[in-house]
Amino acid sequence: MMTKINDLDGRSNDMKKNRNLLISAIAINNMGDIIFDLFIVWGLSSATGQFMNAVYVIGTSVAFRAILSFFVGSFVDKHSKKKMMVISHISSIIIISCFGLLWGLVKRYVAIGLVFVLLNDINNELFSRSYISMTSDIFDENQYIKFQSHSNIVIRIISVGGAALAGTLIEHVSEHTVFIIDIVTYLVSLLLITKVNYKEKVMSNTLSRGIIKTITSDIKYTLMTVWHSSYLLAFIVLMFVLNLAYGYIPQILPVFIANITESATLLGVLKSSMTIGEIVGLALVSKLSQYVSATFKVSMLLNVFIIMAIYFIENPYLLVVCFVWFLRFINTTIIRIYGF
Repeated sequence: MMTKINDLDGRSNDMKKNRNLLISAIAINNMGDIIFDLFIVWGLSSATGQFMNAVYVIGTSVAFRAILSFFVGSFVDKHSKKKMMVISHISSIIIISCFGLLWGLVKRYVAIGLVFVLLNDINNELFSRSYISMTSDIFDENQYIKFQSHSNIVIRIISVGGAALAGTLIEHVSEHTVFIIDIVTYLVSLLLITKVNYKEKVMSNTLSRGIIKTITSDIKYTLMTVWHSSYLLAFIVLMFVLNLAYGYIPQILPVFIANITESATLLGVLKSSMTIGEIVGLALVSKLSQYVSATFKVSMLLNVFIIMAIYFIENPYLLVVCFVWFLRFINTTIIRIYGF
């Protein structure tokens, strides 16, 4: 009896240790991503004097990661999750080190920087899919839900504070120091991951090939269904237009404004304000769930006024407020549409 109790206590302690290690690793990894992403878009736009260089990199990266998402999951399933997380970190450290060494060349040839960014995107996708799969194996259903809740809270906090800190950091330390700090975050995250106690559950290659066939079949079925449904076509067009705004305002406009004011700190604060807006928007969703149609109309109308205000306002503090409110209402709108 005592042996069983000791075994249960041991497993409980392992669970807590794994949870703390993984949340810490995810938080530090997320901080590294924020520093890397913010520095690259700021560096390419300010150092080259060409704002569109940052736009090209952001747009290509978003599209590339969307394509990767179709295949990374099945790839991770047939490999060791912990090993994939370790490899992704080591690869990111190598890529960022090369990026730092070749930074002077990257500023003259943006295509080289784009290659590094896309390679790091592969690492990010591998890491995120691997830790999601790993945690679903380690924890039972209730523990997994709690873990996801805790990790999401930590990621939001890191996004708010991390972006502002990263912007200030970029503006006040040398470029190579930023690269070194970023590499250190990945090293610490890597160390934490190696401490996780995890028994691998690897899917067979045969089953993985079946998954790839299923993905292909699902894509074909989805395309055919959408093509023959006027409602779905209209819905997708609407979502496309909304996501253009949702993509431009959070991703591109902060870089554009910060480039004009020549302030990386402002870029970080604008990025932080958007996360605050997202959090407020998510909170409103649960309160307004019964008013889908009204929420959509009011949100779209208010977004028009906010975007106009962003265009005319020059005061950076008022800009931050506008970004918070824009993300609040766009979040309420899009999430309610998808939920409906």
